[in-house]
Amino acid sequence: MFIKREEHGRMFASALDVDFQHELFSLMFDGKLYHAPLNEVHRALDVGCGTGMWAIDFDYGSSFWSFQADQHPECQVYGVDVAHIQPSFVPPNASFFIEDVESEWKYASGFDYIHCRFMTGSIHDWDKLFAQLYKHTNNRGHVEIVDIINPMTADDDSLRGTKALEWSNHLRDQFSAVGCPMNSALQYKAKLLESGFVNVEEHYYKWPIGRWPRDPKMKQLGIWSLSNTLNVLVGLSLRIFTRSVEEGGLGWLKEELDVYLACVRKDLMNPQVHAYWNIRVVYAEKKL
Repeated sequence: MFIKREEHGRMFASALDVDFQHELFSLMFDGKLYHAPLNEVHRALDVGCGTGMWAIDFDYGSSFWSFQADQHPECQVYGVDVAHIQPSFVPPNASFFIEDVESEWKYASGFDYIHCRFMTGSIHDWDKLFAQLYKHTNNRGHVEIVDIINPMTADDDSLRGTKALEWSNHLRDQFSAVGCPMNSALQYKAKLLESGFVNVEEHYYKWPIGRWPRDPKMKQLGIWSLSNTLNVLVGLSLRIFTRSVEEGGLGWLKEELDVYLACVRKDLMNPQVHAYWNIRVVYAEKKL
């Protein structure tokens, strides 16, 4: 099942991609579903829930990686997304809604925990979203945001001058031009504080791209991260490269993009290129 936006005959994001990313996060976090020091959680909300895997794992732990201690079968878990890609059969205390999270939230009650993941590049008004997060978080409740930072980077010069870095910079520039920056995670800590949250904590992680790391876990993570990057390469690129300049794109022909992405893939798969994605985890508490 696919998100209902199509360009050049291709849906740009798939449920399979979202599920794979959930397992990738589970591997990176050693099965932990959250970082925040949660108190009692009776109501939880997953913003941008995708296929609902995180919400279901938070409930009952359907994932191979999930910790039993991270499961909350006593909690009513809600998920919200613009795409109807959630499963038909879900735990009795899990509910999903198809809504735009940038519209006004109309939930009757607040939440003890709100989880957001991979929202960068999809939000126009972050200030409004943070205001709604604060409004709908219960006293002593927590908000946690997990996101990727574009462009990709490297700790040496191996990425410099590559088509992979050029492609990543194009993503940054064009998404920013249409008001949906892909480096929004750099501002999450400051925006949580500005919104009134306290006890804000920030954690830094890396997703290596490829099998180049020596550490066994990081190598496995890199193999999965490379696969994820290759999976979303075309879908992300179609949106910005082939749209007209007037629509916020680069105005390329589809055939030009195909040739270009072949060069990007070659760089990404080169073990001499030590590229990685920065991942940011930020959580905070609301205290009245």
